[in-house]
Amino acid sequence: MGGATRTLLAGLAALGLSGCNMVVSERPWFNAASGPQLKDGIWTMVDTEDCVVDPAAALPDWPDCARPVLARGGEYLGPASDDDELPPAQRLDPARWDRIAHVLVDGRPQIDQIASKGPVLASGPPVDGVDEGKSFYIYTAVQPVALDDAGRITALRRWPVLCGPKPARKANKPGRSRFVTNKPFKGLAIKGEGCTAKDVAALRRAAAGSEAIAGGDGFAIITSRWVRDYAP
Repeated sequence: MGGATRTLLAGLAALGLSGCNMVVSERPWFNAASGPQLKDGIWTMVDTEDCVVDPAAALPDWPDCARPVLARGGEYLGPASDDDELPPAQRLDPARWDRIAHVLVDGRPQIDQIASKGPVLASGPPVDGVDEGKSFYIYTAVQPVALDDAGRITALRRWPVLCGPKPARKANKPGRSRFVTNKPFKGLAIKGEGCTAKDVAALRRAAAGSEAIAGGDGFAIITSRWVRDYAP
């Protein structure tokens, strides 16, 4: 996976998007957005509920508990990993950021389909069956927390769509991965360190069922909030 995608997914992050025990697909399940959409502009992903960001503060002045992302139509923008050595004023300039396409679709919870490339997600192991440079998709569940007067999402909770609960240590037998569930949600099939969905209904069941288990095993439920408009 390219560095830009790695960094932004690591930003979508706090989620622990490693590809392990997550639903992936080589083809998109969704092609058109539906339901409430994110309000365009600068967003923050916060580590804790009490993390406060001054809407007027420049991005380099944000607290360490907050990470910026630009939501714009059907894409997210974030710093590229090869910008890590740049001064903060340049690395955190949205005009320099790289893009990741996504499709947010209606439901309870909503599902966010995020495009990626390459054999790995974030810093995780290879995704079996996905060739270097080939597009594939990961999924997160989105639960709107606040909407503006136009019905656009201004705050949300997000968690990864998982294959099922991580296996207990006693289930780690030879030939069985310790990273992926041995009890997948209905309609999911294990593939390498992740899994695939039989159909959209299975994907939606997994999205709903993942909320209860996303807080453990290195995954997290994170809060994101809209901060301000963005004008280049």
